[in-house]
Amino acid sequence: MTFARPINLCAGPTRGAYIFLAVVCLVAGLVAFFSAIAWPLKWVGAGITLACFIAGLIQLNKQRGWRVRIHNSGAINMGQAGAVQYPVELGQRIFRSRMFVTLPLRMAGKSYRYFLVNPANNDKDDFRRLLVWLGYGQD
Repeated sequence: MTFARPINLCAGPTRGAYIFLAVVCLVAGLVAFFSAIAWPLKWVGAGITLACFIAGLIQLNKQRGWRVRIHNSGAINMGQAGAVQYPVELGQRIFRSRMFVTLPLRMAGKSYRYFLVNPANNDKDDFRRLLVWLGYGQD
């Protein structure tokens, strides 16, 4: 199946993921702060909670910036935004739903990397075309 223009997709956490991380860390920090008896333990609990929040932000930000482009010919390229795009092959274990799609992509000589695509981070038309291409465009 060919199409007029390439499908451009990007991965990364949505705003909801950041809000969820902030709420979970806030609740954990409050529990640690109010459950500790001595003041030094309260500050230790708050420090650990802050460290977990920062680690979560770093992990979420590592997922940002990945781009996938599906060309008219069916060739797929993947890479960081503004960097070299590498050809990848699409695996067999694809999960499709209206909320998100999981694409198993593998660069030459490497293991599969699962690329989560959701409509919140992508153009609605590109996401719809991806669903159509996955359903009808592959041999």
